[in-house]
Amino acid sequence: MRYRLALSLKSLSCALIVAALGLAAPAGAKAQSTCPNLNGPTCFLPTANVSLTAPATLITVITPQPPPLPPSVCVVEEDGYLRAFTLARVDVAATTTGGCDHRFWGQYFYTQLYGLNWIFWWQVSPTLVGLPNFAPAQPQIIDTTFWPDYVGGSGGQTFSRSTPGAYQLAFQTGALAGNCQLPTLSGIVQRNINVVACKPTYWDELQSALPGARLPAGEIDLYLPSSMSGARTALDAAVLNWNNALAGPDLPHLNVVTTACNTSLPTCVTISTGGLGTACGLTDGDRSGGLFTGNVTLKLDATWNVPPYALTPTGLQRTFSHEIGHLLGLWDFACSDVSHAAMADNFVCQQEVILTEPTFTDIQPVIKALYGSKTRLSCGF
Repeated sequence: MRYRLALSLKSLSCALIVAALGLAAPAGAKAQSTCPNLNGPTCFLPTANVSLTAPATLITVITPQPPPLPPSVCVVEEDGYLRAFTLARVDVAATTTGGCDHRFWGQYFYTQLYGLNWIFWWQVSPTLVGLPNFAPAQPQIIDTTFWPDYVGGSGGQTFSRSTPGAYQLAFQTGALAGNCQLPTLSGIVQRNINVVACKPTYWDELQSALPGARLPAGEIDLYLPSSMSGARTALDAAVLNWNNALAGPDLPHLNVVTTACNTSLPTCVTISTGGLGTACGLTDGDRSGGLFTGNVTLKLDATWNVPPYALTPTGLQRTFSHEIGHLLGLWDFACSDVSHAAMADNFVCQQEVILTEPTFTDIQPVIKALYGSKTRLSCGF
């Protein structure tokens, strides 16, 4: 069974795709005429419609469904999230037009088509990795979403990574210069994909009686009263890890203070205790329009330092890391392993835990989606 994606040339031409993405051949790349004398014995003249497009790209996760249902297709958007170990399909489309007219003693002889060569792609970061090229099956068109219609081409390729991180891919169309020495390379198109271990979940997307919210960007004070000084080491460690992760403009920066701050401001978080039952911690506050507006609190259970219910040092740090994630707008992640993300909520804070700091899976959604207004779409989950 073959499944055609919406990028196909039958529904949308490559020219429209490229125009929509704002892609073009490199500035200054021009065809060359070798006709000092049009009536000479041999003359090569570029046609008027010479063009070379940079690749349009489509990255998807296609999941088979029980017949007669069609496969489900999740499009990995720019700066979107892909589950680790998930096999994504990578499709490309590009065209050339025009060619090189051959003239002999002033008479037109034939036109050499301006042909595609390959579409090259490679991983730029975190490490440089070459990837298999896309081969065209027709001289001037490549659209791998038509595979296997264009027999002889390479069809789509696949991309999968096991290690969470920010991956940058680059794509470039290669063409044949021919006798007119036409441009051989288009501009480079870059795609950014965030590989994560768990599906990011956002507080403001929950349908609950407790609407989601996040702290504003800028300096944020976390007030720790003297009665909770025993939690200072764990809080400092959690704050340091989040601050290191969020270093940059238009992001929160956390400060631990021991003097009460102005609770009417969203830049003040008061740390306190309360009866939380089985919960290790809880965040709350006044909110409006997805932002905290004041009276922001981070609570630990009242027995946090009372044996036999006391939190372990690593359990306490993990609790602070987790609750700060809530203050930043994240909700609990459904992870298969509690060591995949600080926002995985199935850890036991009264026991020693391995992971105490936020991971890439926690950090990137905060930076990109919550404070950077990038896509929240995740594929592979």
